[in-house]
Amino acid sequence: MNRRQIRDITSIMEIEAAMIPLLDRLEPPDHMLNPWGEALLPELRPLGLGPDSRVLDVPCGAGGVAVMVARRFGVRVRGVDLLPAHVEKAMAHARSEGCAALCEFAVGDLRECLGTERGYDAVLWIAAPHVWRDAGETIRVLRRCVRPGGTIFVADAYRPDGVPEALCPGYQSFDDTTTALAACGD
Repeated sequence: MNRRQIRDITSIMEIEAAMIPLLDRLEPPDHMLNPWGEALLPELRPLGLGPDSRVLDVPCGAGGVAVMVARRFGVRVRGVDLLPAHVEKAMAHARSEGCAALCEFAVGDLRECLGTERGYDAVLWIAAPHVWRDAGETIRVLRRCVRPGGTIFVADAYRPDGVPEALCPGYQSFDDTTTALAACGD
C-alpha cells in the first residue's frame, strides 16, 4: 500500500495508520458476511431486478451483500472497496457461492469511483464511512450513479437524539440526516 492509500484509508475510516494491518482480523466470520442482506432482500424484490439489471455496492467490504444480491436476483453487481483484502474476500465469496460471473469487485477510492460510475438500477450505500461533508452531499453523489428511476439504499449512522454533537463529530441527527437525504427529491 502506498502513502496516499494509507492516508485515504485512515481519513475515510477515521482510524490510525497502525490499525490498517488489523482490519483483516476485524472482518466478521463467513456466516456473518451479510448482516444487512436479509433485511435488504425484501426491499429489492419490488424493483424487478433480473439478468439485465446492474447494482453498485460501495463500499462492498467482503462482498456479503453484493454476492447475496447477485445470487438471489441474477443481477450483475459491481463492488468497490478501498481495502485490497476486502476485495479478495469478496471475489472468493462470489466463487464459493457460484456467482462469480455476475460479480465484479475492484479496489478503489469511493470518491473517484462514484465520480465515474453511471446507469445502475440500484446503488447500495451500506454502513459506509463519511466520505463527504454530510448526508445531502452523499446523496447528490450517489444519485448521479443510478439511472433515472433507479434506487439508492442507504444504511448509515446518525447521531441519536440527546447525544451531543461533540461526542459524534461529523454525524447529524436522524431528522437532519433524513431531511438531507430527501433534499434531492428522493
